[in-house]
Amino acid sequence: MMFVPAPTAISQLKSGNLIALASTQLKRSSAAPDLATMDELGLKGFDTGVWFGLFAPAGTPKDIVDKLAQTANAVIQTEEVRAAFAPQGIDVIGGTPDAFRLT
Repeated sequence: MMFVPAPTAISQLKSGNLIALASTQLKRSSAAPDLATMDELGLKGFDTGVWFGLFAPAGTPKDIVDKLAQTANAVIQTEEVRAAFAPQGIDVIGGTPDAFRLT
């Protein structure tokens, strides 16, 4: 048994080389919508996942951070990017710099 990020396991799951017991995020993965979450199976509040983010040096002016975030959010919402991430089991979300600081 192991916990692995979806991009690491998705091809093995689809080929039948691995059997998934549950998803470790609160929301079901779009890449495996029939796979129950740990929360649904009784481990209430179990929520671990992999996330990616952009970083800037400390002291970067807020207007530059906001522009980077705005641009990144626009890019990840494109069909091209979503289509590239979906087969890897990555659900693209996006967000704000303030929300990311709290992660």
